[in-house]
Amino acid sequence: MNKYKEIKVGILAVMAAGILYFGFNYLKGLDIFSPDRVYVAEYTNINGLLPSDRIIINGFQVGRVSSIALDTGNYERILVQLAVNKDIALREGTIAKLVQTDVLGSKAIELIMSNTGPVLESGDLLISEVDRSITELLTEEGLSAANSLTSTVNKINTALQPLVDGADDIRASFANVKEITEKWKGLSDQMGGTIEQLELRAEYLSDSIAVVLGSLHAATDTFKALGDSLRTIDIKSRLLKMDETLTSFNEIAAKINSGEGTIGQLLTNDSLYHSLNSMMTNLDSLFIDMENNPKRYVHFSLFGRKDKRPKKKK
Repeated sequence: MNKYKEIKVGILAVMAAGILYFGFNYLKGLDIFSPDRVYVAEYTNINGLLPSDRIIINGFQVGRVSSIALDTGNYERILVQLAVNKDIALREGTIAKLVQTDVLGSKAIELIMSNTGPVLESGDLLISEVDRSITELLTEEGLSAANSLTSTVNKINTALQPLVDGADDIRASFANVKEITEKWKGLSDQMGGTIEQLELRAEYLSDSIAVVLGSLHAATDTFKALGDSLRTIDIKSRLLKMDETLTSFNEIAAKINSGEGTIGQLLTNDSLYHSLNSMMTNLDSLFIDMENNPKRYVHFSLFGRKDKRPKKKK
């Protein structure tokens, strides 16, 4: 009876171990009921590749990594067995590339198929490659960016160094700017008062201009009235009369120049000139004699005239 129980326990243990084994492999993605073709790839660094990691073709899963082993004779060789679906025929020249599938670092084997060459058998060796991981790319980009940033920071430091060296001058410049700002504020206040005065003067000037324009309007009305009056005058007839008058004056002047009439004789005949000249000469002699011998011509006495003429002898 005890032996029977032990046999039952042993059978259950074996069944549990089998179920555990098959379940574990199933969970790893290995189809134990479907025989796969197993290929081998050699790597010097698998970058964290694990058994049961996927084998993909253009992103489609076609198998799992069945095992990973280190070559004890050459520690630089890592042998990776690839269990690929038996329906996938790999040809010579197919590449097993170790790739990173996401930013978290998950690994997979990507098969780059060859369309030429004979079909490989299970256990044949595939060409192996290792793709640059996203982390490596990011690391390189980060290093490049860090180097660029360092260079930029150095350039900025170089550009700012004159400012650091001239800090005193900059403070003096800011002080000058502050002083100028205060002066400008005072000037702005003065300009505000000046602008108010200009506004008052402009208003006064506007009023003056309005008055002048009113005067000009009145003057314009006056000139308009004068123009209306002039339009009523017969200027043509007046001009004709003036022309006739000038013609008569020209005829008179011609007669005078020709010696006609009294005025013409006075202007053209010199006998009158000689007569007048002789008369003026006689008058001048008379005045000179009157000045030298006034008694000949003027007799004055309080008691009457005294006759000084000599008496005639009887």
